[in-house]
Amino acid sequence: MSYHHYHAVGLLDRDGIVFSEPMELLHAVDIPSEIFTPTFAISRTAGWTAHVLEQFADNLLIRPESVYVGARGRTFVPVNQRS
Repeated sequence: MSYHHYHAVGLLDRDGIVFSEPMELLHAVDIPSEIFTPTFAISRTAGWTAHVLEQFADNLLIRPESVYVGARGRTFVPVNQRS
């Protein structure tokens, strides 16, 4: 299967690497490729929900790999004053 197929069914991680183990398992149990994405999402829902609950409980957005790389020390310019 092509890269575009894997992307279309949601089996790529953020770096574009195919999640081959889930794909192989879904194929092995004869799940149609058209429902790979919902099947994958449903299986991850508990983990995503746990992250949301932790973030609400601590009033903290959890993004451990997020690093701001933009310009620092800039001043805000209202939209109507921008060129």
